[in-house]
Amino acid sequence: MRDTAGFGVFFSAACCCCLALMPVGGLPGDENRYAQLSISLDSTEPIDLPVDQELVVRIQVSNLDQEPTELLQVEYLVAADPAELSAGIVLSRMPEQVFARRSGMGSMWQGELARPPGTWWVGACLKQPEHDAEPPASPFVRCSEPREVRVLALDLQVTSMQIQPEVLVSGIPLVFRAAVQNAGSATSPPSRLSYVLSRNPVISAQDARFAVVDVPAIAGGESWAEPVRGRIESSIGDYWVGACVEPVAGETDRKNNCSAGVPVAVVKDEFPDLVVDSVRVRPEEWPEGGGVDFYAEVFNLGNRKSAASQVTFFLSGDADISSDDYVVGATDIPAIWPEKMAEANLYAEPQQVPGIYWLVVCAEPDETEIDTFNNCSHSVQVEVTAFSFSQ
Repeated sequence: MRDTAGFGVFFSAACCCCLALMPVGGLPGDENRYAQLSISLDSTEPIDLPVDQELVVRIQVSNLDQEPTELLQVEYLVAADPAELSAGIVLSRMPEQVFARRSGMGSMWQGELARPPGTWWVGACLKQPEHDAEPPASPFVRCSEPREVRVLALDLQVTSMQIQPEVLVSGIPLVFRAAVQNAGSATSPPSRLSYVLSRNPVISAQDARFAVVDVPAIAGGESWAEPVRGRIESSIGDYWVGACVEPVAGETDRKNNCSAGVPVAVVKDEFPDLVVDSVRVRPEEWPEGGGVDFYAEVFNLGNRKSAASQVTFFLSGDADISSDDYVVGATDIPAIWPEKMAEANLYAEPQQVPGIYWLVVCAEPDETEIDTFNNCSHSVQVEVTAFSFSQ
């Protein structure tokens, strides 16, 4: 944290949040004292401030009277009530000084507001310094117009945890998916999400980690989720799988960064695991009724040889496959040894009207396969164009 304040001419190339303070009259009783003494700044808009971000307040003190002032002091203050600014929490005090006649001086304070999330009011006041002597009956106080500062919260939560299947084979890659929500109001910086294996249902960041994925910046109130493939190397038994998102600077609640545990059973056995990858189509755009070459690779990520299978190519109107999607065709693939791959090739003339489609390729599950969640590929966007005689 940095807290600076000083009078003089100032220039700044970077300003995270700049606050404007406009001249107003002082408290009752000082109307005739320094009638042309004012405090002003350059911005009048409310400010959104992440909880750990520094605030910059720049003011200008102008004395247009014909006489200099007595000793006065500038206080930078924050208050929950704009009407109580002069009695607010002091952020910084300037050294006492006399303001010469018909002159102006600039000042800047920069530092963390150190207030909890919510609406606050920030400003500056010119006051008579407080000394050990008895203060005057009507001390001079003149304040700027208070400005609204909305301190924004950050709160990352893991709101859901999915695993497919719930019987895990030690050493076999499986697909996990957790959702991270920013329940705060400020955009969170990037973080990381760790998938962990626990012996009890209470998940913590200290549990055994088996996969890590980067989490992008998340806007306030928004969520993010992305499937990740992980491999659990563990002895057989009952466990709980969960996910924890790393806390970010300024996060107000760090007790909800881990998900609830999902019960799983870890076994040591031999199963095939067919995964479709590297889906391609040539050409990516083709005329209505034209011929197209479709291609995909099928991997066996399991620890047992798969049986011969069939690969089916679908065209969908959206990125998700459903029972009413158009079947382009199917082709057979041979049995695949563990950690090996088979190619699936298909030539077809799809009878689709012109438009944008998504190609999805699925491998028929082996009857002994326990993880069928990954048997279909990610969707690939393609386009069917209108036929013309020039093509």
